[in-house]
Amino acid sequence: MKKLKFFALGLVGLATAGLTTSCEEDLPDNKPEIDITDPNGSPSVEVGGSVAFRVVCGTNEKLESFVVNKTFAGVTEEIADSTLESGLTSFIFVDTLFTASAEGTVTFSFTITDNKGESSTASVNVNVVQSLSDPVTGIVYNIMGPNEGAWDLVNDEAKAVGDDDADKDLVDETTNAPIWSQSFGSLNGTEFVLDNSIDFDNASITDIAAAYENGTATASTGTLAQGDIFVAKNIRYPQDYVVVRITAVNSTVTDNEDNLEFEYRK
Repeated sequence: MKKLKFFALGLVGLATAGLTTSCEEDLPDNKPEIDITDPNGSPSVEVGGSVAFRVVCGTNEKLESFVVNKTFAGVTEEIADSTLESGLTSFIFVDTLFTASAEGTVTFSFTITDNKGESSTASVNVNVVQSLSDPVTGIVYNIMGPNEGAWDLVNDEAKAVGDDDADKDLVDETTNAPIWSQSFGSLNGTEFVLDNSIDFDNASITDIAAAYENGTATASTGTLAQGDIFVAKNIRYPQDYVVVRITAVNSTVTDNEDNLEFEYRK
């Protein structure tokens, strides 16, 4: 059971916290009062991260116990339970609590109970997200020309004609030398969903997975333009999905050195 960190308050502390013990009407229904002053709103943290809490409690009676529960994926766990020092009318709980090792919503609930058996509860939801990697840049050339016409999204490198097809996630689709395809296919079963509504810079793995699963997956991206965003899916990727944004479309006339520049997060 986690050891609680709390601070008893005198009258000065109560005034600072916006609480008072001057008369019963200050606390509605004669119940203890509880207020989560930190964090504000519903914060978002990385998978495996923690959140710092500050919870202010007060009563017209005497405080007896303080309990902290955490609910995640439908399971509620009591992570702190303390019998308070006899005679306390107020205290502040200050501690940093672990969230979860997977994406989802974690609810922390704090319950204060007084010596008359009256209790009050305050809760906060914490959004636990799995962020994507920092952007990686790449370039794929017209496959009919002298440069590499494929890209490996796992090892972050260009692939040539003689390289293993299993590593070719993005492949230029040109089949007729004078006409550049300006599109990607693959040689390893990767499929694509184009979705320019994705927030490339801030998307989480949940965001891009949802974009892919709510779209129509195809074996070809179709003709791409600068700024286009698509999600690639293949089980060989660390998180199954990669989001790609086209940063430049470079068309040449006669040398088959046309290319698409892009950046991606995974």
